[in-house]
Amino acid sequence: MARQFFSARLVEGEAVVDGAARILLGHRIDLGAGQTPGGNWAEWHWDGASLALSNDRYRGYPVYYASSDSFFAVSPSVDVLLDLGVDRELDTDAIAAFLTVGFYPGEDTAFKAIKAMPPAAKMSWRQGHLDIESDTPRRPDVGASRAEAVGALAELTRAAVRRSIPDDPEYLMPLSGGRDSRHILLELLHAGHRPARCLTAYHHANVWGGDPPYAARLCELYDLEHTILEAGPLIPDEWRKNRVTSYAADEHAWYGSVAAALNGHTSHTYDGLNGSTAFVREYFTPKMQRLDRERRWDDLAANMGRRAKGQPRYAPLIAPGARSRLGADAASARIRRELDRHAGGPEPYLAFRFWGRTVRELNLTSTAFLPDVPAAYTPFMDPELVEFAWTVPTEHVDEHFHDDVIGVYYPEANDIPYRPRFEPTPSRTFLRQMNRHLLQILRRHSDGSLVDRGTLLRRAAFGAVTGDSWFAWARRAALLTYLVQLESIALGDGPGDFG
Repeated sequence: MARQFFSARLVEGEAVVDGAARILLGHRIDLGAGQTPGGNWAEWHWDGASLALSNDRYRGYPVYYASSDSFFAVSPSVDVLLDLGVDRELDTDAIAAFLTVGFYPGEDTAFKAIKAMPPAAKMSWRQGHLDIESDTPRRPDVGASRAEAVGALAELTRAAVRRSIPDDPEYLMPLSGGRDSRHILLELLHAGHRPARCLTAYHHANVWGGDPPYAARLCELYDLEHTILEAGPLIPDEWRKNRVTSYAADEHAWYGSVAAALNGHTSHTYDGLNGSTAFVREYFTPKMQRLDRERRWDDLAANMGRRAKGQPRYAPLIAPGARSRLGADAASARIRRELDRHAGGPEPYLAFRFWGRTVRELNLTSTAFLPDVPAAYTPFMDPELVEFAWTVPTEHVDEHFHDDVIGVYYPEANDIPYRPRFEPTPSRTFLRQMNRHLLQILRRHSDGSLVDRGTLLRRAAFGAVTGDSWFAWARRAALLTYLVQLESIALGDGPGDFG
């Protein structure tokens, strides 16, 4: 696919432009007269004098931009913006927050000069002047009872899925061993829209997964064709994932095999984006709920992210000279500023998660990974469903909540177990390969400005021989790969392919 971008540079008062003058990314769903279209989409149009940009209600389709007095560029790919000459200075406060929670808050990226387009935005650039309007939807007050919530969400899911069914009957359906994709598939089958085939991928051996047996049982029950996909080597997959996702995700490396099976092979597909937010609140622990309710934002920010011996779990990766810039205090301060944006509504932490993790990270499997799939529908992002789910009090959303929603119409489907969480046990062969690849990237691409290069080289060399598992836990392998890529880019050597 050709690079998707637009750039304008002022030369003696005239705009010299390059790239696509008009583009629509993603897909739209007609929600009726006077309504902003649903779906995940973004568009821009250059009329010869000014550039107009807009996107969907929730920022479901990621787009990034860089702007100065004499230059503007926009693209769904940060790599493309870097190739256009955008400044590579790293935003260490934003990176510290990312290392802590796994996604970028607000409109941040890893680079100071590059920002994400905000939700429900209308932007314009003309003669070096950028205007931004963003009508971000606000969370309504909570209040639905549990019984009301279960019944309403079952009905809203059915309606959202039906709105997303196009005329083309042929499509491929990714199916995990969890609830979100199962729920969507059941509604598609009820509507008579059967997939040609379901696809299920194994995760990498250091990540809990094990989806295929559970997806296979569901496919057998409904007589569906089923293909099982294998993940590739971990570190090359992480490297590619970071580039594909514009350095905005600490997960999804396993999805590369699914994307390869979908791109260019189906006219549309489906993704369970927002299911883990609308139907699950396990991440909103009683302690976090109490801090949120008491509006103790500093304590709430400081309690985000997992820690070991009082330090962020990524701390052993960080170079001594970077520890203050990428430490817990820098992360907490940036997270606190983002919480302040949501403090006027109910449950600010849930708003922080939705506008951060859901629509800055989890949306990337249905967008950035699938440039050659015309439409990847996300029914749980339907506006009616999203905004009703926001009204459901957290105390109603227990471990059985989504099972009960599915069981309204499909009680038999809950008889097939869902994939359990379990501690993965990677083999020595996997661990040796992982360590060899980490050793390779540390030697070739790291200058030690962000990571503790000497210590980590010794660890990786030891693991390449022994199969040591130190890098396999606490996201260390993924975050080390990520930070080494950022080092390489900041030096001017990247972005480049793995090797």
